Order: sequence, then structure tokens, then C-alpha cells
Amino acid sequence: MMILSGVIPAKARWALLVILAAFLAAGCGAVNSLPQAGQEHSGSLHISADMSAISAMELSEAAVELTIRKNKSVITRVCPVVGGSASFHLENLLIGTWSITMELRDGDGDVTYAASGAIDILPNETTSVSVTLQPKKGVLEVRLDPTQHGQLTATGKARLNVNPGGYATLAPDEDGMLVGEKELAPGDYDYSLSFYGESFLVGELIYETPWQTVAIRPGKRVVVFWEPGAGTALIEGSVDNPPPAPEGVVLQLTAEGLLISWDPVAEPDVSLYRVYLRQSIFDKFAEVAEIEAQETSYLYPANKLESGSSVEVVVTAVDAAGQESKRSAVVTEQI
Repeated sequence: MMILSGVIPAKARWALLVILAAFLAAGCGAVNSLPQAGQEHSGSLHISADMSAISAMELSEAAVELTIRKNKSVITRVCPVVGGSASFHLENLLIGTWSITMELRDGDGDVTYAASGAIDILPNETTSVSVTLQPKKGVLEVRLDPTQHGQLTATGKARLNVNPGGYATLAPDEDGMLVGEKELAPGDYDYSLSFYGESFLVGELIYETPWQTVAIRPGKRVVVFWEPGAGTALIEGSVDNPPPAPEGVVLQLTAEGLLISWDPVAEPDVSLYRVYLRQSIFDKFAEVAEIEAQETSYLYPANKLESGSSVEVVVTAVDAAGQESKRSAVVTEQI
């Protein structure tokens, strides 16, 4: 019987999935036998991955990697995801507290969901655990060459601004490109770039780009190549995050203000809606309200509306775990 332990190289790991498929009738326990230990000093572990909140697309060609540790003892197992589930059974584990790490790797080998914790192995007993995998943060990376535009050649410093999320400072790489990145939870974000002279003082600001929208997927890196000549960004990446975006957003201008309404999202765990608004295409979307799930409308007060502006509104849904949906389609109202 082959004992799988230690770090498995990426190519070997995915080739191993073909072998593991033969053992699916009994989970992944058929390849998880360990050397025999005295019964009074050992116990068993049955652990399964709860992936009920993960889409079928994300689970396609995916596999779960389990690592358990106790002092210098490290055991690693890999099990393919079949039918939306994966489980492991390990026997003859020495008693005591073991730390566990479980990672979901997609077809590209990227860790997209993970969980960690600790379990107690008791003598002559099987410890059964169900682990809920949580989405890993993604990365927004920006690359630009300020020398491509004559008005930016004086740039000495630059920042990537993310809403929400703060900012990251860009630094030159070996090719002279300015590069920066920001780790972000999966979801939709606005981003812009600020170009400065010798410092980040307001008086040193050379140029700030219009705000753009980018989608971050679990465990994925989105690379933005900024081209000042074109004024647009080339974005690599896509998003697939529950719950679905609200639909049917309608704006109605009244004497009291701008009434914003939308259709309810048919997801049982939606806890609230967030309303975002901007009154210029060069502004970022700002959150103006959080509405409880049982409500599907919000009145933006008249005294906050700018006469002559073109108001744009989007709405998102947030579930009980705090996962925010994609934004709804942009709806516009002329004030």
C-alpha cells in the first residue's frame, strides 16, 4: 500500500487524481492506511469537506488537499472532488491534538477555498469532522509604464486606490514598470491610480485616473495593464460569487428624493442589500445605505441630489456569511 506524505509536486499531484478515482467508492480512505500503532496509543479520523456553498463551475476538475500535523509529524493526502464532495479516512493516528489544513485546488492548481483548525485524536475512537471551506482572498495587480505619456514622465511615486480596500504603493520592477498589488476578498471593487512627483503630498499629485470596476475571484490574481494613451485598462479575470446580483432596479424622482427599488433576490440566506450611488461618471460608487433583506427600496433624500447631475445607482445583495454579490446593472436618472 502506498503511503502519501510530505509535499507533493504540482504535476504529480494532479496526475495522482487519476489513480485516486479508483478508490472513490470508499472516499479517499482506501489509500490512507498508516503503519500500525498500539491500540491504546492510536485512534482514527474521518474528515469531510463541506462545499455546499461552492458553485459547480468552481468544483470542476478540483481536488482537496488535506494536511495534518503534530509536532514534526506531517501527513498530506489528496482527494478529487466528485459529486460536489470529498472525504478522508485515516487510521492508526497517535493520540493527541493535531492541527489540520484543508485546501481546495482548482484545475489550474490554485488554492481557491481553505480552512484550518485543530482536532483531538482519542484512543480507540474515530473522530468525525466536517470542515466548511471558506473562499481565499484574491489579488489585484496593476502594471503600468508612466513614460508612455508625456504628462506622466515626472512621476516619481504612484498608488493603487481600491474602494473598498484602501491603497497600495506601486514600486518599479527590473524592467522599469511600476507594479503594485492588493490582496482582496472576492467581490466587486472600484479602483483608480494616482501619480505623484517626489512625495505623496496633495500638492505633488500629477494625475488621478477615473475610477474603474474590477471583479476578484477566490484565490485568483487579476492583472490590470494600464495604458495612459487609451485611457482604459485591460483586465484578466472574471467573478462567480453567490448570491446573485439584484435585478429590476428602478429609479423614481419624487418631491422627497430619489426612490430606489429592486426585485428581491431569491436566496434564503440573503441578510441585507447595499445601495451604491454616484453623481458623476468620474466619481467612484459610494455606499449610501444598507437595507434589511425584507425591504426592497430606499429613498435617497432630495437635499443630497445635485441639480443637473446624472445619477447612477447599483444594488448588491449580501448573504449571512458576509459574501457580497456582483452589482446590479447600472440605472441612471437625470436630475
